[in-house]
Amino acid sequence: VLFMGEYGTGKTLAMTITAKIASTHGWTVLYLADVRDLAHALRFAELYAPALVVAEDFDKASVDGDDERSPEINTLLNTLDGLDTKTTPILTVVTTNHPENVHPSFRRPGRLDRFVRFKLPGPAEARELLHRYLGKALSPDAALVRASEKVSEMGMSPAFIKETAETAIAFTRIRLKANIMDGLVTDEDVLLAIGAMEPHLGLALNGKGKTLPI
Repeated sequence: VLFMGEYGTGKTLAMTITAKIASTHGWTVLYLADVRDLAHALRFAELYAPALVVAEDFDKASVDGDDERSPEINTLLNTLDGLDTKTTPILTVVTTNHPENVHPSFRRPGRLDRFVRFKLPGPAEARELLHRYLGKALSPDAALVRASEKVSEMGMSPAFIKETAETAIAFTRIRLKANIMDGLVTDEDVLLAIGAMEPHLGLALNGKGKTLPI
């Protein structure tokens, strides 16, 4: 299973939850620090099946830069094609921020069986996330309509939305010169925080971030 999507959209969290569920049901869980060890891990997992193998940045193990296949890619493909790994209860979950870099050979049926895309939040999801991360600090008069639209237009991931909420709380503390924030963060505080996050977001998107008036 390949979890794919932008940075901060929840791929690692979903993978972690999957691992916890598997462990609860008695599965062996193997977490790889280096995805390039995946072929060896799959062979090892056969000894302790049922097993879950999880790894991040799958594109690092499956990209050549061209259509030629390296020995490492061939080894991994042969492992995935092996009859023993097909008939053994082994689930592999890998993630990538760059699905376009995954070698075409892995897209054939029987290799990566499922592709799960994690999308960026739309306005409704962004508003719900802002509410969740701001919590009791949010003013009851704050509608977050404009803020959620801006967040969605800028392409913020949940991770960036969380940081935006924390920045809005910090700005409110500075504005009021107080530490108790319950019910004091306004729409204006959140919009200021969004503006402050824009340079960071632009760097994270490799200069492709949108510049929007607040």
